[in-house]
Amino acid sequence: MAPAIHDEVTTIIERQLDQLERDRCPRFEPRRVLQKGHRVFVFGYGVTSAIGGANEARAKRTYEIELEIERHRPVIRAMHTYEGEPRTDDPTRPPAYPEDES
Repeated sequence: MAPAIHDEVTTIIERQLDQLERDRCPRFEPRRVLQKGHRVFVFGYGVTSAIGGANEARAKRTYEIELEIERHRPVIRAMHTYEGEPRTDDPTRPPAYPEDES
């Protein structure tokens, strides 16, 4: 991971883990991976349920990772997570989630 974002990413991950422990037991079901330039989009469904598996809820979720290669090694420059379709700024790209997979 790039040194410039290491502390911020670590803090965000710790905060998200604390939130997960307090709230629900989530999981991510990846459906597809798309690469556009130095960005990689992993998208699928975030599934949450109360402890014990009751009241399961599914929401479209995207993990967007900005990568660069330094000294023959991948370096994560940024990572974003958000609900919904990947934000690729490509109007010709078909939907990430086929209508029958919701």
